[in-house]
Amino acid sequence: MANLDAVGRWLGTNGEAVYGTRPWRVYGESFVREKIGGKTGAENPDEVKDETAKGTEPDIRFTKKDNVLYVFARSWKAPAVRVQDLLLTPHESVKRVSLLGYKGKIDWKMDGNGIEMSLPGKFRPEVPVYVYKLEL
Repeated sequence: MANLDAVGRWLGTNGEAVYGTRPWRVYGESFVREKIGGKTGAENPDEVKDETAKGTEPDIRFTKKDNVLYVFARSWKAPAVRVQDLLLTPHESVKRVSLLGYKGKIDWKMDGNGIEMSLPGKFRPEVPVYVYKLEL
């Protein structure tokens, strides 16, 4: 029941990126699976008890609503989230970036059609999925 409560709290903060959204031009970006001691992630529970297996590969998923693109960064441990290609058209640009549930400023920079966004060091959601709101 505690896990469902945590997901409910996460949805309370990040629900705008889930409810009433549509798929983006691509579902996401994945990275090479990390192996720890030759075992799969499911055999190595996470020491911070967020129920995400150690070795779970960080990945990125997208949703869209109106002029907003949501970027979900799952199991992220690096100090910045890097999206290789947002697949923006020549008429689209990112105007503002925020992190749902975080009141501080997010540093970000475009790199071609990709983007790099800071991840605040002291901001750790209970469910390890960060959701960035990119206003286009």
